[in-house]
Amino acid sequence: MTELARGNRPAHGKATVLVVDDSATKRYLLVSWLTRAGFTVIEAETGGEALRKLAEEDVEADLVVLDVKLPDMSGFEVCERIKTDSRYGVLPVIHVSAHAVDVNDRTQGLNRGADAYLVEPIEPDELIATAQAVLRYYRARQRAELLAARMVRLAETTLAINSASTLPALLEAAALGAADIFGGPVVVVAETSEGESLAATGPPPAVRKWAVPGHCGSTARRSTSPCPAARRRPASRCCGSSRRRSRPRWRRSARSTRSTGSRSPCSAACCSRGCPRCPASRWPSATSRPARRPRWAATSTS
Repeated sequence: MTELARGNRPAHGKATVLVVDDSATKRYLLVSWLTRAGFTVIEAETGGEALRKLAEEDVEADLVVLDVKLPDMSGFEVCERIKTDSRYGVLPVIHVSAHAVDVNDRTQGLNRGADAYLVEPIEPDELIATAQAVLRYYRARQRAELLAARMVRLAETTLAINSASTLPALLEAAALGAADIFGGPVVVVAETSEGESLAATGPPPAVRKWAVPGHCGSTARRSTSPCPAARRRPASRCCGSSRRRSRPRWRRSARSTRSTGSRSPCSAACCSRGCPRCPASRWPSATSRPARRPRWAATSTS
């Protein structure tokens, strides 16, 4: 299992611990402590069995609790193989021993790749706290490495997009790069200058036409045929046009003049020719009309 594949796994949730010890009694205690703490535990009795289980595809261990004294090989050698072989990925290893307890043994174990070294007798809380601390460090490291790998792929994808000479080639480069960055199938949609929509799917990248339901496009706005969306909505809202048809200014001026009674003469030169748009020509001044007789005026009976 590669390091990147382990980095894609979620950093939260239940961790899986591989316990390697040839003593059934001690292995039972370690398994029971880790299980009560919420870990998923896998057991191995020898170093060779532990390496075989780590190489299997269905086994995804996050931590190895390894005894130093094993029947087939030492725990130092098993730890060194785990750290140097890319098949096992980057796994934290905690050494546990009841015999190799002096300073030279602890120094050798840490120098050959172990992340922690516990000497028996071990308290359950000490084992659980050490396992959680080691897992926190390695999960933070995996997230940082995954982010760095994505940034490198993003730079490569940007360069491929800028180097594309046609729109289909650009869409193919974008789809291939997005699938590589996010690790799954993607769809990239773009619209040409003629209003045609294209979509690139991947992987593998393939470009085809993409019909957007209910979208008029720029072709419908430039064509002389009516827009299909006009059958479902008013013409004032079709194709993005929301401007209402307004009244001419001279009509609004005539209405306002009629309502207010203002009949000021127009200064335009067209008034001499009887411009129909001029409100002053439609409504003569007060001096050109005969004065009305008041209603209260008495009329002669003779």
